[in-house]
Amino acid sequence: MALKLNNLKKLLIDNYNTIRENGATEKESADGMANAIVEYSKDAEALIPTPFLLPPVLPAPPVPDLSVVGTKVKVVGHEAGKAALSSAIQSSYKAMDPSFSIIAGAIAAYVATFVSYKDNLPVPKTITGTTLIPPPALVSITPIGMAGGSVEDVMSTTAKIIHASFMAGTVTGTGLNPSAGATFPAPVVAKLV
Repeated sequence: MALKLNNLKKLLIDNYNTIRENGATEKESADGMANAIVEYSKDAEALIPTPFLLPPVLPAPPVPDLSVVGTKVKVVGHEAGKAALSSAIQSSYKAMDPSFSIIAGAIAAYVATFVSYKDNLPVPKTITGTTLIPPPALVSITPIGMAGGSVEDVMSTTAKIIHASFMAGTVTGTGLNPSAGATFPAPVVAKLV
C-alpha cells in the first residue's frame, strides 16, 4: 500500500475537528493524535534495494537472490508502540511544549518499534531489524497556528512534516526469502515507503 500523505492529513484533521466539536480531555486528544499516526503507519512498507542470499554450495560463496530487488514487505506489529506514543503526546500537552520536541521524539521512538516486515505470500519474504526516522521538525507548525492559520493549514503542515520524516526512514537488518531458497540471512538496508 505504501504511506500516503493525504491519509495522514485527513486523519489528523478529523481528529482535531472531533475534539473541537465534542470537547475532549488531554488524554483523549493525545489518544486521537496517536491513533491517527498509528492508522497512517499501518501502510508502511520496506522497499528492498539489494539481493538477499541463497545458501552457498561449499566452497563457493552465497549466491545473490535477485528476485527480491525492488519488492516491498509490509510492516508487522505497527500498534506495539501506540500507548507509549499517546503518553508522550499527552506529556507534550502538559508541558505546553511550543516546539513539539516531545512529540517529535515520541514519533521517532514509536517508529523504532517497527522490527518486522513481511509480504503476504504463503512462504513470506521477511526483514527483521531496526527502523529509524529523523524526528519530525514540528516546531514550524507553531507560527502557523499563532498567526491564525486554519485547522486545515496547521494539520496539513503537520502531516507533511511527519510524512517527510517517515519517507526519510530506513530499515536495517537481515532479510530472508525462503520461497526462493534464500534462507541465508542477508544484511539489508531498505527504504521506508
